[in-house]
Amino acid sequence: MNQDGTGKEIPRGRLDYAGRCGLLIGGMWTASFMLSVYGKTHPLLACAGNAMALLSLYVLYLAVFRYRVLVAPLRFPGCCKTAWITCVFAGLVTTLAQYLYFRFLDGGRLSLAMAELLHNEQYMQAMRQMMPGVTTDDLTRMLGSISIGDMTLSMWMLNLMISFPMSLIAGIFASLGNAGRNPG
Repeated sequence: MNQDGTGKEIPRGRLDYAGRCGLLIGGMWTASFMLSVYGKTHPLLACAGNAMALLSLYVLYLAVFRYRVLVAPLRFPGCCKTAWITCVFAGLVTTLAQYLYFRFLDGGRLSLAMAELLHNEQYMQAMRQMMPGVTTDDLTRMLGSISIGDMTLSMWMLNLMISFPMSLIAGIFASLGNAGRNPG
């Protein structure tokens, strides 16, 4: 593989490093998810969840930059690839935690939140405009048919979608500047 990260293979050391950093960032994403879930009733927790998500982006940048400085002089493609692999590992950790949450800890909290939305008049007006032929009973049946597997798959796809822009942002900033300096 080239030193700039443009080769087709990913070295085993980079995978190991991305996995370790992915555990940390996945833990941060999980904490952000949990804070956001409980932030529906406590706005300060929701704010802390958003702050944790932003902090995870900074930690991702630091991880990629330190890999670039200490291990391999990567250019932009290599930095983005390292950041994306780290995000994929973080997404796996977060998806596992979300599955465990929905399976064992949720206790119907999500169903209650959805039921509250269905009884909110503003929400129902918006739903009638988006889907004119669908009634409240149809929406209730549809939401009731969502399984934990469907929810987990949706969360995994969301985690992958979040991974792409985060890896681009971290890759851009990690590839900039002098690799001889140490951030933070």
